[in-house]
Amino acid sequence: MTKEPIRVATAVPPLRKRKQSTGEVYSRRTPVEQLLAALHEISIEEVARRSEILDSADPEYIPPEAVMHFVRFAKNCSDQLAYKSLFRSLRQRFLQLLRVNRKSLGGDRYIEDSYQAAVRDAVVDNVTEKLCHDRNAYDDRLDYFEINFNSAVARARRTAKRDSSENRKRENCQSLEAVVESADLDGVDTAIRSLRDVSEKFEDFSYRSGVYSAISLLPDEERQVIQLLVEGFKIKEIAELVGCTEKTVSARRNRARAKLREELYLEDRV
Repeated sequence: MTKEPIRVATAVPPLRKRKQSTGEVYSRRTPVEQLLAALHEISIEEVARRSEILDSADPEYIPPEAVMHFVRFAKNCSDQLAYKSLFRSLRQRFLQLLRVNRKSLGGDRYIEDSYQAAVRDAVVDNVTEKLCHDRNAYDDRLDYFEINFNSAVARARRTAKRDSSENRKRENCQSLEAVVESADLDGVDTAIRSLRDVSEKFEDFSYRSGVYSAISLLPDEERQVIQLLVEGFKIKEIAELVGCTEKTVSARRNRARAKLREELYLEDRV
């Protein structure tokens, strides 16, 4: 007796990335498709809870391919708490694969291998930037992470290593000393909001592209803060995610906003 095929296409959105050689659309692995079909039947809150489980032996464990899918799927979800939980879980999956050697300085103090840390941060930042794009327009580059997460991370790591010298040069940008008043930064905050609130003038792709371009020029630590702000995270939440104080996050945000103002202010004067 022939088994009835598992129906997943009606519940799970298909990928859109096409193979260059044949034009055929990529597909997820069958076990992932089957799991996604089941997960689409439960609440997003329950999916978010299960995404926090890191032990692959746990029966409720969700593989990273599925976590990536639901971060993308839930981007317009009204439950932002669930979305943020999924986002944190996804970031943790990256950190599991992008381990950095640490040297003890005594007590609870340690120092990370600077090169490995730079590669890790570059990968996470790059994916975060793609997720920012994906909120407004489907970014098929993220499809690889739903097909084979480990392989996609390995590829991203190789790219980050190749570009590491350029990234380090970018980090040497001098910090702005002047404190910019909040009123002067309204245009910057509006521009940042435009990346997640596509309406009115923000539907202009060229405008959003200009904002993305300006953000891409920021030093890594400042760019990371802005990208997380775009994703809807608060200062306190960002501090927890990147492992620093709220004061440090605020300082990075302020430096980034000031630089973005300088970059975007040209448009206001035209």
